[in-house]
Amino acid sequence: MAGLADHPWKRRFSSSRESLLEGFYKPALMDAVRYWRSTGYFSSRALLQVLDGVEQLVAATPDGRGHGQMRLITGVFLSRQDVAAVAGGAAVEQVLSDHLMQAFPFRHVQPGGEDDGALGAELLAWLVDHGHLEIRVALPLHNGLVANDGAIFHAKEGIIEDRHGQRLAFSGSVNETPNGWSSNYESFTTFCSWRPGGEEHIDDLEDGFLRLWQNRDHGARTFTLPDAVRRELAIFQPAEGLPRRLRLHIKTPPPAENQPEGIFIAPPDIDERRRVVWNYVLHSATSNLPGCERVGEATSAVVPWPHQHRAFQRLWQGWPPRLLIADEVGLGKTVQAGLLLRQAWLSGRAKRILVMAPASILRQWQRELREKFALDWPIYTGNSLEWQATPLRPHGESKPVERSQWTVAAPCVLASSHLLRRRDRQQEALEAPPWDLVVLDEAHHARTRREASSRDSERRRPNTMMQLMQQLGSHTQGLLLLTATPMQVRPLEVWDLLDLLGLPQQWTEETFTRFFQWVQQENPDDGTLAALAGLWQDTVHQFGELPTAAFPEVLRESSLKRRRALRALKDSDPLSRRALPVELRCAVLALAKCWTPVQGLISRHSRNLLRAYQQQGAMDLAIGQRQVEDRFLESSAQEQALYDSVEDFISNQYAKYAVASAQKRSAMGFVMTIYRRRLASSVAALVATLDKRLSGQRQQLDEDDVAASEGEEIGGEFTADGEAVEYALQEELLREECNAINALLEQARPLVGGDSKWAALQHALDELQNQGYRQVIVFSQYTDTVETLKELLAAAGRTSLMAFTGQGGQIFSKGGAWQRLSREATKERFRAGAAAVLLCTDAAAEGLNFQFCGALINYDMPWNPMRVEQRIGRIDRIGQEYPKMQVINLHLEGTVETDVYKALKQRIRMFEQVVGTLQPILAEAASAAISQAVIVDRQQRQKARETAVAKVQQAPEISGFDMDDALQDLNAIKQAVNQLQPSPLNLQDLEAILERPELLPPGCGARKIGQRDFAWTQPGLPQELRVTCDGAYYDDHSESCELWVPGSPLFPQQRAMELAGGDGESCSRQDFLEALHG
Repeated sequence: MAGLADHPWKRRFSSSRESLLEGFYKPALMDAVRYWRSTGYFSSRALLQVLDGVEQLVAATPDGRGHGQMRLITGVFLSRQDVAAVAGGAAVEQVLSDHLMQAFPFRHVQPGGEDDGALGAELLAWLVDHGHLEIRVALPLHNGLVANDGAIFHAKEGIIEDRHGQRLAFSGSVNETPNGWSSNYESFTTFCSWRPGGEEHIDDLEDGFLRLWQNRDHGARTFTLPDAVRRELAIFQPAEGLPRRLRLHIKTPPPAENQPEGIFIAPPDIDERRRVVWNYVLHSATSNLPGCERVGEATSAVVPWPHQHRAFQRLWQGWPPRLLIADEVGLGKTVQAGLLLRQAWLSGRAKRILVMAPASILRQWQRELREKFALDWPIYTGNSLEWQATPLRPHGESKPVERSQWTVAAPCVLASSHLLRRRDRQQEALEAPPWDLVVLDEAHHARTRREASSRDSERRRPNTMMQLMQQLGSHTQGLLLLTATPMQVRPLEVWDLLDLLGLPQQWTEETFTRFFQWVQQENPDDGTLAALAGLWQDTVHQFGELPTAAFPEVLRESSLKRRRALRALKDSDPLSRRALPVELRCAVLALAKCWTPVQGLISRHSRNLLRAYQQQGAMDLAIGQRQVEDRFLESSAQEQALYDSVEDFISNQYAKYAVASAQKRSAMGFVMTIYRRRLASSVAALVATLDKRLSGQRQQLDEDDVAASEGEEIGGEFTADGEAVEYALQEELLREECNAINALLEQARPLVGGDSKWAALQHALDELQNQGYRQVIVFSQYTDTVETLKELLAAAGRTSLMAFTGQGGQIFSKGGAWQRLSREATKERFRAGAAAVLLCTDAAAEGLNFQFCGALINYDMPWNPMRVEQRIGRIDRIGQEYPKMQVINLHLEGTVETDVYKALKQRIRMFEQVVGTLQPILAEAASAAISQAVIVDRQQRQKARETAVAKVQQAPEISGFDMDDALQDLNAIKQAVNQLQPSPLNLQDLEAILERPELLPPGCGARKIGQRDFAWTQPGLPQELRVTCDGAYYDDHSESCELWVPGSPLFPQQRAMELAGGDGESCSRQDFLEALHG
């Protein structure tokens, strides 16, 4: 069968020497099954010139079925008035829709007419409606905003693929218009996948196109064709059958004898085509085809960044994986884990998988596994398995399960690490059948306390999380640990985690600590060199030889020096080291430092490391810079008096429990600090909780209170022990406490909406808007604070406003009312620019990726500063559209929180780049110091505040180990990306199957209902449900749509296995494409 490779394509075409239409465009489309095109301008009349090619592209049959795909990105020139409207806050989508409707090219065309305009409109309408042509409109951006300087989208490139998988691409000056192909002076260069160097050029062009299509290119933003334009275009649809100009080019075969009219009879070879197609789909991840390890990625909704590819390769190529991923917040640890989970499940390497995470982020994990990787796995709650709400299960699903059965009932399952670490629960995971893969998020919660014993040695006291993991490590093949904790830590904290993964025999905790002291020496003695040689040999035995690219620069320059340094480490004879000069002894140290269990067992990427890759040209990433500003506000006399009164109330109540049990005293201490945390957020949050206490409604912990204190059990005396705290809350409200609360409420109510931070917030919002930040996120720990701020802002005339809390999303409507939104709609509307300000709680923000937003205000500051870093991580992500992000922190002078923060700032540049230098010991010291200072009586208060500051100032420095310094490898990512092979199966292949109902399993059906979605039916389904094979579309519509890939609840896995047969052998991609396209 002929294809693109059968033509002698010139390397350069020019209209001065040949007809671009006859010499290139027509013959190229004649062989095409896919055509991706970016152009400054587009006219449907260009398609009328190549009807033979269009017919071949869509491969239309008499009943209108087809399989070809054309994707078009075209520019549009907005007027100054349009740009001004967007700058004034109007939604870009609405402005673009209005503009396109005003410039609608067929406004004066008569539907059904015989002129080229009518015939072109009819063809375009039919192609769009039947899904053969998808159009996105592109607008250039400057600093994340729609360009207002006359800039236009001017890309002019195309990629054509035939049924054999061969590709032809062109790049030059030609637009997708009749004049572009026939009249203008135009030229372009071609690239062929079968020619040397062509594949790489085409991959670059295809990657650039996808970046635009999926809105990952920070230089432009693309939009789907507005609904208003699609409705107007639909008027030109042919009344029945094919467009008139296409009918002339479709040769209709005579009806088969005895064939009932209107019934599609499958050709005789359809069963064989089905078998080949489904055999290939189901076995592509388990085959030996090149790139088979990327099927999980290629059939997911994510497009990984290069450093994520690198981490996945390390995990996959070293199966079973044993690795600690310690990337900074916002660099996508969950994506790296998800890539492994999906590929391991698809390939069959892992059939039993346990994912553990803190309870507060477990739902986020479940949501992201489905929304990004089509893995619909349940959460074990302790007595049931719970699946999230999906189109197939609108209300979710819950199944009671015995403690001894959940690991069997759900072989792939998520569970709370807080639940399973309990002593009465640990055996549930340990007595289950062995796991193939265990993932632990927030792995730094597994810790060991070391206490001096009577014999001048340390006694190890692992906490319950560490005890569980020490036993679970030998009960699983693969173990993946995730942490975003800053990696400038005590060496033994790192050793504890690496020991779970499996350290070489000689790397004991004592040796590990000494190693990082040895490598700091300037001229090591013979004994040190001998010790380093033993550790080197042990490392090589477990992890293999040091990769050449990882050698330190000082040794790359001299092969002789490299060989002598290596010999010193490899040779068991001490004489080889004694004669080493100082220069070579230093070279041995540099080499020893490059190959340790740290490199073998940890994957770490920081923003600084990624910037270094970027500067070397190894990756095209948008990494913004932070500008953090702390604003210290003077409190009014009324505010200071309220703070004093609240602290008096807290200390008086806490003093009543002086003789209570330690557990009860700790629980009441925690309850009392809640009042103080809420006051630090806003007066409104304090009033709300006091009102609830007074009315008897506060019988259990508020979700915000649990989230605000989570992770502080190590640093503070007061912990949120559920049963003890709820008992404390349920105690009878005594008259004395009732009177005290009423007095506090009388003081507090007049300050709601009139405090210092409220005025500072309005000023900050005005400043950020004037600086060009189109959208701002305002963070608070508490829903009560958000609820108050949204009403105050709306009353102040700031009506471009949304709110997002644990109760869901809301948007301020034009009618002056608040409209409720789903989580999906909240993300989508804010991303689309529907509001200038988003008020958000910490709990609601988990998992949100808002790199299109460049400004953030912390209305309150959590006691643990690590939580502030997690907030900033919502916008400081790879792909940030603004080169400079603005972060404003609001503090109230005269409070212990502000005193402690100032002490922290004196020691570190907190939050300015990422809390990479914020050592955990300082974060713990800050949280513990504040909680102790707010509980004491008035006479001791000043001294307690001074003590809190001193604790931070005197917290010991951690020396001898910096993770970022230990893990510098600027070549690894570039090498990993260069070695990537394309996946043998991708989302476009699966979409092509959906477009061919004759290839679907019996009883299953699909019909296109939009540009990127289908209505799906299968036996037992009460109604049609929406599915898609477009990752970007699914990401925006995951609550109402399923990604149609293996693993999805709507993918016909079992029926497909029956069609594929049981041989388990996958055919070649060419066999698959020929069966797919018939």
